[in-house]
Amino acid sequence: MLNLQRTKCVISDVNPRAEKHGPEHELACDINLQMIGANDFLAFLNDDLKQALYCLSGTAQQPELLDEPGHLPNLRFPEMSSFNWDYKGEGYTTTLHLGIDDNSDLTLYNCVLNKIKVTPKEGGSVQIDFKVAFYPEQGEIEKLCMRIQDVIDVTLTPPSADVEVFESDEESPEVYEPEPFFEGNTAA
Repeated sequence: MLNLQRTKCVISDVNPRAEKHGPEHELACDINLQMIGANDFLAFLNDDLKQALYCLSGTAQQPELLDEPGHLPNLRFPEMSSFNWDYKGEGYTTTLHLGIDDNSDLTLYNCVLNKIKVTPKEGGSVQIDFKVAFYPEQGEIEKLCMRIQDVIDVTLTPPSADVEVFESDEESPEVYEPEPFFEGNTAA
């Protein structure tokens, strides 16, 4: 189960839509999010995924990290492109930290998390794209649409809170900031 704690993500798209519930239509919304982090994050998908996708090459660019246990910076299959991960989680609570304090947070309940796409990157990082679907309340879609392509902090809490949490720590060398094309659209 995915569990993020204030992890930097880009709101890549917001898609309001109608769902048919019997004869009625109900407003629904999808948020497409993208995060880039250390390849250790892959353990949330499968414990063996990091070792399957990454290796330690003899021509390492940063030899000072070779003593770091578990450090696998090189792509095992550099020609491999992105791939989809078949996961659907229901009942998530998603908190989008949109401002400088908790008063600006937008908390969405009973979300569905799916459409996970994994993009391994050379150097020991991985890009994860995923979709969060929810039923918005009045005013929520507007707030989200104003933040498309912005970098924000996201907290994902699965229905069972007794799972391991991936915490973003800007001081840690294992955490990677979003790629340069995200610069200039940072959240307040």
